[in-house]
Amino acid sequence: MDLMANTVQYTFFGKVHPERCNVSIPEFRLRVDTPSDEIHGELKYSISLSQVTATFVCEKPIVNILTLKNCVEDAIRVGLDTLGYILACGYDFEVIVMTDSLGNGPVVFGVGIPVIEKEASNAGISFEVIMELFKDAKGRYLQNCLANLREAIRVPKDTDSSVIELLNRYGSFLFTRKGLAIKNLRGKCSALNSMLTEQI
Repeated sequence: MDLMANTVQYTFFGKVHPERCNVSIPEFRLRVDTPSDEIHGELKYSISLSQVTATFVCEKPIVNILTLKNCVEDAIRVGLDTLGYILACGYDFEVIVMTDSLGNGPVVFGVGIPVIEKEASNAGISFEVIMELFKDAKGRYLQNCLANLREAIRVPKDTDSSVIELLNRYGSFLFTRKGLAIKNLRGKCSALNSMLTEQI
């Protein structure tokens, strides 16, 4: 009996950063189960010359491919963080492409969060307007806010999804990463309030 005929396979390809590193990890296998019972399966991955290949095998198709991608990234980051600790190096990782055994075309992953991209677009705040804010001495506070937002987007596991409210009608946002809140840059962040009120 062919066991593969009763399973679905997802293959992910990615890269370790920074690109000048030469990272290798032999094949590693682990079980992946999410608390929501959405994803259950076996993951195996290996890294050769900073090129990552990972295969996830499960019993039925996964509905939310982005959630699966996040689970795969999280699992591989554990290995990279362990190696980074041993070598005193800081590595990052991104999944770039996924293929499946269902005959679907390859999925090339972007760098944003599709659910909120429309909201960001509708906010109507331009790059130039935001960059103007850095001319003020308080711009360093905004820099910290944007840096935390970047990390929250890149590593969703560290983000409390119950408080995500990005780019609302005032162009403000509330995004929490490990308890650090970026709260309403228009009116609720006191350090930036006067600057944002004048320039947005």
